[in-house]
Amino acid sequence: MGKSLNHIQSIQDAYSKLINLVIVITDQEGETITEYSGRDKLVDYLLEHEDIVKRRKELIDEFKSISTPIIYDFEPGIKGILAPIVIPGDKKYFVWTSCIVDRDAKTFIHQYYEKAPNYEEVFQPIIEELVEVTSEEKQDLLEKIEAMCNFVSQHFTALLTKDNKSRALLFRNILSDFNSKESTLTSILNYIQTNMNEIDFIGIAEKKKTDYFSITNFIGAAEFSLLDKEFYTGEGLLGKVVATGEGKIWEEVSSDPRVAFFVLNQINPKSVFAFPIFRESEIIGILFGGSKVFEKFTGDFQLIGEMLSNIVSIKLRQKQLEEKVNQYSLQLTTFDEILQLMTNMNDVKRILFVLIDISINLMNTPFSCVIIKPARDSKQATVVSRGMNDYQINRLGRNIAARYFSTKDVSISNESTIVEDEEIGGEILLLPIKFREEIMGCLAIGVKEKKRLEETELFLSHLAMAAGVLIANQSSNNAADMIIKALALSTSQFNQSMDQRFREEELLIKGFYKDESDQEIKNIIAASSLKEIDDQILNEVLPDHPVTFLVKEFKQIKKWFNKGEKEASEYSKHSQFLFLIWLFIHSKKDLRKIESLTMIDASLIKDFINFITIEEVVEVTIDLSSKTNNMTENRVEAIQHHNQISKREKEVLELVIQGFSNKEIASKLFISDHTVKNHLTHIFQKLNVTDRAQAIAKVYQLSTPPNN
Repeated sequence: MGKSLNHIQSIQDAYSKLINLVIVITDQEGETITEYSGRDKLVDYLLEHEDIVKRRKELIDEFKSISTPIIYDFEPGIKGILAPIVIPGDKKYFVWTSCIVDRDAKTFIHQYYEKAPNYEEVFQPIIEELVEVTSEEKQDLLEKIEAMCNFVSQHFTALLTKDNKSRALLFRNILSDFNSKESTLTSILNYIQTNMNEIDFIGIAEKKKTDYFSITNFIGAAEFSLLDKEFYTGEGLLGKVVATGEGKIWEEVSSDPRVAFFVLNQINPKSVFAFPIFRESEIIGILFGGSKVFEKFTGDFQLIGEMLSNIVSIKLRQKQLEEKVNQYSLQLTTFDEILQLMTNMNDVKRILFVLIDISINLMNTPFSCVIIKPARDSKQATVVSRGMNDYQINRLGRNIAARYFSTKDVSISNESTIVEDEEIGGEILLLPIKFREEIMGCLAIGVKEKKRLEETELFLSHLAMAAGVLIANQSSNNAADMIIKALALSTSQFNQSMDQRFREEELLIKGFYKDESDQEIKNIIAASSLKEIDDQILNEVLPDHPVTFLVKEFKQIKKWFNKGEKEASEYSKHSQFLFLIWLFIHSKKDLRKIESLTMIDASLIKDFINFITIEEVVEVTIDLSSKTNNMTENRVEAIQHHNQISKREKEVLELVIQGFSNKEIASKLFISDHTVKNHLTHIFQKLNVTDRAQAIAKVYQLSTPPNN
């Protein structure tokens, strides 16, 4: 087989990455003719401890009559895939993959092998590494391996046909760097067009919607291009290939009306070819091309076309997989930023506003709504919405209440669903907001584009789940806050001097810990105000609360101080600081008392003394009671100067936050779609973000005061 092995190896490597399994090809005697694509613990063990060639030969003899890929039992519960490669003549080759196991079967497999010698050292890690698959995933693997076998078989057939020697050289060169970073769809198409005389133009059309394809790659003469041109299933020559699922060559087509698609775009072909690109049984694209000079293709061009479409199919699937990974990575980053933003908010309504603003932009929908389940003794639900009137909110609210708030069927109440209501706006995605299986509310989003729904539903459901945790946490925190306030009030209202000391301590805490999180500062201040409360009461009303913990430590440090103990560093820095400010105020702000302490962490004492002697502690109260009718405008204004956003960019950003699409923004501002895109590019650069969702999160983050 000579030099062709390198190219067979490239095909094998590509499929190994595609199915995430080890692959190797052997002859009929079980001897490998390619290198292993990938390795795992089981393959390494077999190569080191068993006669794997003999084992393969036994299996080949057992399954020598197979004509399609099969799944066989390698060991009890452990399966492998074996597939034949048929080429002209009597010779036959076989494709082998690493082993797989049925999903949820590992427990039983471990139980079967746990009595074997060296189980924990050898077999346990081998079993854990095996890939688990469902029935559907097994079928998918078989189809992909069959496609690889057909591809390799076609390659050998082309090599054995004298008329196709130049074609074989073409495929060798394409495959030689197929897995390199430089190998792209564009580079492959460019190489084909340059090295095949009968091809003047070549391109790829990708599926965008159910019956709609768009040309995403095109190589041809500089004076024309088919990029972004569209066609539908059954429309013209390309649409016919989609409809039939079969590759086709058309020759002598100069006067054929079906080439109008090309002629209208200044291409006058004399011959055309088109071959479907499959993902499993679904057509995801079309490889097409043709000649403006030759009326007929030379040689067995049907076979050549099928091989080219197979190459492009692998590369296209790799590209789409990379795009999905990049999209997932971007969504993960965006999710993390949004979650951090919502976590720092102490107001449930602010969290809900972020939720609907993000959902409107991700789904490109005109409306979104969040309804929070009423308290047990109330019928009044909290509602935050955009793009909906009172009638629509009430109508949707009743639907959500019946589906999620009233039902006792947990399986129904836990499910997201799509409902249709033309009076509200068509299809609506309902995502339950939950915490520990308890329904907290529901996020409702208008469905404008089904593709957007497929891309973002999982992301939005995770966001709704996070919102449920945060809302539940807010409710819990609110209850604890009320208890803390009540206890602090009961302690200080009849003792004016004690109340004054608490206020002084609060100023010191805020000044010293100005860089700490809001919640940590809040807990230290609360502990300061409750340190005179009896431990039994705190344990009763605030069990396991951080404030109770701080108060207990403070009292222990104070007790040690009174006894003349010399060490308190085992306690938290926050409780040590509570003791420092208590001593500072009780000693009438005598820093010598602080300097002489040996039981408190030395670095903490040093920082505190520097703070008292250098820093000025200031407390300012501002009036936040005034409201505005345009929260979005105020938010953008709050960051406009800081981020050097122009007046026009400010107008665009305000409309983005309100959920308007590029086209709608262009209409409202009387500018072109292209200008809107340019403004958004500049806005994203100035905010250091990559998309609309991150931009909204950044606006909320920059415009939200520190303690809100």
